[in-house]
Amino acid sequence: MTPTHARILGSSVVLRRRGVSAGLTFGSIAALFGLTSGIIDQDQYTVLAAAVIASAVVPTLIAEKWFRPKVEPIEEETNGSSGVGTG
Repeated sequence: MTPTHARILGSSVVLRRRGVSAGLTFGSIAALFGLTSGIIDQDQYTVLAAAVIASAVVPTLIAEKWFRPKVEPIEEETNGSSGVGTG
């Protein structure tokens, strides 16, 4: 993501990244708890960990590829007028 996108999207970028981070954290902790408690074995843990990571990465890649917002550059006025107070 370019700095321009980050400026335009602002806090929604931060919230989206926090949501992905929370999902990764919860899924990782839940899978690790299952492994250490003997509920699942190493093979099941590996599959769960891969699924947790994929569930965070794949939607992000899809969104970046096909749902990127269209941003047009802001053109600056060359006549010296800022447009404020003119009328």
